[in-house]
Amino acid sequence: MKKVFSWTICFFVGILLCSLILTCPAKSATRPAWIPSNWIQLTNSANNENSPSWSPDGHEIVYWANDGSWDRDVWLMNSDGTNKRKLTDLGVTEHPDMSPDGTRIVVSQYVGGDYFHLAMMNSDGTNFHYIYNTSSCQCPDWSPDGSKILFSITASGPQPPYQIAVVNIDGTNPIQLTTQGSNYCPMWSPDGSKIAFASNRDGQWEVYTMNADGTSQVRLTTFGADRPTWCPDGKWVSFRSSYEGQSDLYMMKIDGTNVTRLTQTTAEECDHEWSPDGKWIALHESIDGDSDIYLMPAPELPADATDTVLPFWTQWYFWTNIILAILTGIFALSTIYYRKKAIVQKARTLKKPISEENRVCPNCGASLPADSKFCGKCGTSLE
Repeated sequence: MKKVFSWTICFFVGILLCSLILTCPAKSATRPAWIPSNWIQLTNSANNENSPSWSPDGHEIVYWANDGSWDRDVWLMNSDGTNKRKLTDLGVTEHPDMSPDGTRIVVSQYVGGDYFHLAMMNSDGTNFHYIYNTSSCQCPDWSPDGSKILFSITASGPQPPYQIAVVNIDGTNPIQLTTQGSNYCPMWSPDGSKIAFASNRDGQWEVYTMNADGTSQVRLTTFGADRPTWCPDGKWVSFRSSYEGQSDLYMMKIDGTNVTRLTQTTAEECDHEWSPDGKWIALHESIDGDSDIYLMPAPELPADATDTVLPFWTQWYFWTNIILAILTGIFALSTIYYRKKAIVQKARTLKKPISEENRVCPNCGASLPADSKFCGKCGTSLE
């Protein structure tokens, strides 16, 4: 019985371990305290590189960099970090974004007195010219159809609050889309129908979305977030937040659900953008006053983010647990049956008449009939 009980314990322990192994998601390897091993570092100079933005074909990345001074210049490099070339040398030029056809770049150019104006140039740095020079404009984003520029603009003077506005690429027909609080970092959805942005209208910076015409402004986060960026499928938005104690990147569905953490480093993540094919995220990491640009593998997105979650009985782990439960039940019932049978057998043995039992010779151990008076093997008297 002790053996049966021991095997029962071992069986249940084995079932528990198998269940944990089969049904728990695999845990990723411990990442280094600084940069995860599957990230690719694209810049590693004495300059501070910031605000990476992809070319529409995914072959190049435009960004701005400075050498620790006030000046900031726009640079262009291949998406593997090679062939870096400087496009501007005009003082402070920030937040470059490439046109959908890849031929032009829109930037925010410092013009003095804390003012920034919208400017445009060819993708090789030539033909630099201003397109909108009213108030102070930052964070331009080119519309998917190439006809408009979305940006943040101060209502009066160079200081916040910022509002979000849109203007034709030739600087005509400016339209202000927001009025409440301060609103920053706008970005078109891939199909141009919606805009994601950050706003502090409710007391702290949160991520919002609105229609392209400024209607239906909806808050998506409630825990402090900014720097929203659309995923290529248009059904998810990634953003920066200190939701879990440090500045990291997260993502969520466009209705604000399914918040998922993307990074967990000791540095501060900030501006980031998904590659056109959705396989990579270009981001700049800042620590100890130095920032560089990296590529991190993008998480795999569901084919349709709006699909209803599949019923639990269609998941493989459900049937795994069912099979394990059936096997456990069979073994438990077998154990109970044989244990009960052994107990009954022992009870019957205890109830046998003495005359039916065998006698054992105390001298040689021979088994003798119950009515034996001496051992037939060694002759020892049993009287």
